[in-house]
Amino acid sequence: MPRERLPMSSSDKPILDFARGTSQRMNRYTRTFLTLFDQGVFSIATYATGVFVSRNGESQFGWYFLVFTLWIFGTELHNSLVSTPQMLKLPGLRGGRAKSFNGSILVHQLTISLLATLVLAIAAAVIRVIAFTAGDENLVGYSVVAFMGAASVAPLALRNFARNYCFTTRDPVTATILDISVSVLQLGGIALAHFTGLLKTHWWLAVVIVAVANLMASLMWLSMARGAFVPNLRRAWIDFKRNWPAGRYIYLSSTLWTAGTYLYPWLISVVAGTKQAGVWGVCFTLANLGNPLIMGIQNIMGPSIAHAFTDRPLQAFRRYVLKCSVLFMLLGSVGALTMALAAEFLIRRLNGPAYAGYGRVTGLLAVTMLLQGLSFPTSRGLFSLNRAKLDMISNIGPLIVLVGLGVVLIREMDVMGAAICLVIAQVIGSASRILFFLQASADQRQRAFGLADKSSAAA
Repeated sequence: MPRERLPMSSSDKPILDFARGTSQRMNRYTRTFLTLFDQGVFSIATYATGVFVSRNGESQFGWYFLVFTLWIFGTELHNSLVSTPQMLKLPGLRGGRAKSFNGSILVHQLTISLLATLVLAIAAAVIRVIAFTAGDENLVGYSVVAFMGAASVAPLALRNFARNYCFTTRDPVTATILDISVSVLQLGGIALAHFTGLLKTHWWLAVVIVAVANLMASLMWLSMARGAFVPNLRRAWIDFKRNWPAGRYIYLSSTLWTAGTYLYPWLISVVAGTKQAGVWGVCFTLANLGNPLIMGIQNIMGPSIAHAFTDRPLQAFRRYVLKCSVLFMLLGSVGALTMALAAEFLIRRLNGPAYAGYGRVTGLLAVTMLLQGLSFPTSRGLFSLNRAKLDMISNIGPLIVLVGLGVVLIREMDVMGAAICLVIAQVIGSASRILFFLQASADQRQRAFGLADKSSAAA
């Protein structure tokens, strides 16, 4: 049955105060271009930071990349419990209710950041005590990683929150300004630390610089966008309880997906050493550099799928999600193939001769990025259908592959073994997610027809 669309009054328009006029006048193609450009800025800044750190030694970059994985875990935690509920529900809200809901989401964001910081700080203290008792220098390094994660996860989560809010409200102008600001501050600081030689012995300075750059730009954004948020603690608790039934499965799904991808450097560090973890980090970030197109499309498709579920009949929504999957495969394969062909040249020229010979690993990781992107539309489709539990189940397979094959392949083939393991895992995860969406959308359509028949009979 088609969903009825309510008329939009002048007070119901998008509520972002700054850059709103520009965003409202912008056509779809300009928004698409800006979103892709913004993702390019974001990806290049992330990769360039990694290049500077990696040129100071494999072990130095290995420790830094372990902190990077903590940022990913923190980001996915906030995405699942904060940004995804906002993306799914905000398109259907108007006026004061939208501002109130945004205020609740901001409270959730800050609370989760505080809890994540406390957990990592406690973990750092515990590991430090164990390291001191056992006299294990390697454990000291892990304690520093946890401490730096505690100091940096909240600023990066706030920047991610700001970006997701901009994409949800279809305001790529502000997102681009934010990311350019962060990139200039971050790369300026990292370059200064690199050329003065500080990163050779103090890898953690890179973490501090990244955290400060994110914090400064995000606080500036928040001060400018404060009119869009009306926080209320009682309302925030009510909204959290409403979001939690679906949000818990989104959170579990996100945690399983992240673990199935980002536990690899930790496993490599334990099995093969921090240097090999650094090599993996270089290959992984280079593979991601080849996918700003994929990430940019995700930033467009995520909110678009949520809007499509609100605005279209169920059958049209199902076709739209499947069309997005096909488009993802066609566009993403170009980036993956380009990276696979250019990987060895780029890794030698950019990261240095210490990483020569690992282009094939980077090529395989580029394929995994494509596989992850391919199943993104169906993942968001499951969220819109309120079937996040199925998305969570589809992420169990990759984690089983990691546990079952990871240690064996890493021992035998180092980082190449880890790359092969990840490809197998992502094939299983992507295929199961697509099948789950097809089944869930078919089931929902049958239920909709059943309700329509009952209504006709009652009439």
